[in-house]
Amino acid sequence: MSGRRDSNSGSGKTTPGARVLELATTRAITEDDIAEVHNLHITAFTKLGGALHDAEHTEAFAAHVNTPAYTDQLMQADVWGVWLDKSLLATGGWTPGDDQGKSARIAFVFVNPVFSRLGIGRTAVEGAERRAAAAGFHSYSVRATLNTVPIFERLGYAVTSRGVTPLLGGIDMPVVFMRKEGTGARR
Repeated sequence: MSGRRDSNSGSGKTTPGARVLELATTRAITEDDIAEVHNLHITAFTKLGGALHDAEHTEAFAAHVNTPAYTDQLMQADVWGVWLDKSLLATGGWTPGDDQGKSARIAFVFVNPVFSRLGIGRTAVEGAERRAAAAGFHSYSVRATLNTVPIFERLGYAVTSRGVTPLLGGIDMPVVFMRKEGTGARR
């Protein structure tokens, strides 16, 4: 991964986020990583989304992540992790998003709260978009949790609608459906 320069400083110094990304590696998530992935997803949602989601949603999300169905979805998707040594910093993946084979759904994007706001989430999303583009997809959709909407907007996604996603116990969690058209993700 290449580092980014801090364009605001004028000094050409590498930003902390760029330094982390220079040292980080990416690889596909395997069955051996599932416990760490589950932990990251629950921690990220709780810490980074907690201000916008109530305790009922947070608890239902944690229960949902720990189901065999969630693990099956992870293993069926193309999910990669961003790693610093043996620590999982972020995940990001994609699945075919429609039956016509025209849209990829970006999914499983979570960042360790300690490493948030360093560009690692962007790296995870852009990696998923590149892999989806390589598979022939040039349109991307996401079911964004409330706290991630600004991030996806900065990456060129537009809100198409608002809705809910069902969790365990009959809990409906609010989400925002977003879309990004074209081949802008190809780099």
